[in-house]
Amino acid sequence: MENLPQSEIRSRTDNVPPHTDTDISFFASKESKDGKPFTIGEFLQKISDPAPDVAEKIQRIRGMVRAGKKKQSKKIKDTLPGVTLSGTFFGNHSKDALEEHSGLVQIDIDGDDLPPDADLSAIRETLEADPHLPCVFLSPSGDGLKAACRVPACDTAEEHEAAWFACERYFKEAHGLKIDAATKDVSRICFFSHDPALFINWQAEELDVDAWKPLTTDEKEARRLYDLMEKSHFKGIGTPPPEAAPVLSNDRGDILGEEGNLVCLQGPVKSGKTALLSACVAALVGAPEDADTLSMVAPPHDGAILHFDCEQGERNHYRLMDTIIRKRCRLKTDPPNLHSFNLLDRELADRWPLVEHIAETVTRSSPLRCVFFDGGADFLASLNDEVSAFEMVDRQFKFARKYRCLVVIVLHENPGTENGKTRGHYGSQLHRKCQASLVVEKGADDISSVYGSPLRDGCWPKSEATHFLYDLDAGMHVECKDPTEERKARKDTAKAGELKELAARVLAHPMRYGELVTKIEQQGNLATRTAKERVKMMREGNIIEENEDGTLQIKS
Repeated sequence: MENLPQSEIRSRTDNVPPHTDTDISFFASKESKDGKPFTIGEFLQKISDPAPDVAEKIQRIRGMVRAGKKKQSKKIKDTLPGVTLSGTFFGNHSKDALEEHSGLVQIDIDGDDLPPDADLSAIRETLEADPHLPCVFLSPSGDGLKAACRVPACDTAEEHEAAWFACERYFKEAHGLKIDAATKDVSRICFFSHDPALFINWQAEELDVDAWKPLTTDEKEARRLYDLMEKSHFKGIGTPPPEAAPVLSNDRGDILGEEGNLVCLQGPVKSGKTALLSACVAALVGAPEDADTLSMVAPPHDGAILHFDCEQGERNHYRLMDTIIRKRCRLKTDPPNLHSFNLLDRELADRWPLVEHIAETVTRSSPLRCVFFDGGADFLASLNDEVSAFEMVDRQFKFARKYRCLVVIVLHENPGTENGKTRGHYGSQLHRKCQASLVVEKGADDISSVYGSPLRDGCWPKSEATHFLYDLDAGMHVECKDPTEERKARKDTAKAGELKELAARVLAHPMRYGELVTKIEQQGNLATRTAKERVKMMREGNIIEENEDGTLQIKS
């Protein structure tokens, strides 16, 4: 070890114990059958300072991996020299040819098994602090790590496999890492690599393989329940959970949805739900301050917005996206943070797995901010199957929690209902779980209104609803003034007209109050109380007047 470049290699000790001379076998390539005597010290020297031809191959491999050609790089990797870290082998490197075990289990942490946002440097730092690892270095591909774990020397390949399973459990529980199962094979080749920052700990301690042997089924279940208990237990008033960031609000300042939550956007068919959805998406995309987003407001963020259309065909889906991008946001090109997908023609069984795959793909480069399901019920074969309905709401809620995003679900109300009842067991369960329900109603004058019913953390009453209607010039729904007074005036006018027509039919000549009430009862098959109310309204509306003799007649 005297010729190791100590200025580059980081070691826990200046003294070199006998572990330096642990015997292993060298093979010129993966296909070589001619093993040569080698030591762990010699191998690590080659990792720190490989021969020029080996260094050149590793450089090519890493370049191909960075270019997305990892599979193609395997052909070059298979030509690299390597060693059997777990022992010496007579002739070839098959497990039957094991001569003496080295007391080491090869640990491979493949880059493909790490999360997309994994910090390789942080993982490496954690492994370098592990007391059981004599060495840690960069893999030939450059996107993973290799290490050795010290274990008691094994007499057979079967004992080595048992030691590997102990290592597998140890790395999963101690480091949260998956190790490559291929190194269960005691004869597995460890290819040369190149890492001037190679870490060495010659004082590594043996892992207690008995203590870390795989759990039985009963032990796994007990451990699982214990972990769930720990996660579910109240942590105390001194340890509040992280604040949930607001994702969507209205211009009144009411928080409509926060990260990790569900929001239901509901209303009857053709009530204006899609228009409101387009406004919500536009607000999250980053529409200009003076844009018409139907009172929807979103704070600045750097996340992605996903939109899944399960109800509309391609043409209507295109019109919706055109409204969001070109009309509401006034953009000429597609915003990079908006990703919309049409699932109408996708098989029911493929829809949710596709959502999960898209979310995993997008979050490799950006966190999720909000996900819209236009047709949340379209992930189910039946809204009235209680089990599947509850499972879907639970799945959507866990999705929001997993990605710390807001999930907005568009859902129809039952036809003919006036109490805002959404469809099936799915709608009922969604109402119980959601942070807010945004209710869209449409009047006979084609003016839609939206309000919150209810909001978990506030109140957006119907009396203060946002109103909108379709504007031909704008080519989209725009916010409008409160139509309540106009609607009342129209209603009053219509009612007055009905009363005038009724008076003309029954009051052909002056008559006493009682006679008029009887006439109205007979004319409309009404109760006496209702007939009296009609006479009262005629008087208040100046439709009839009282003569000096007490009779009533139509006012001239």
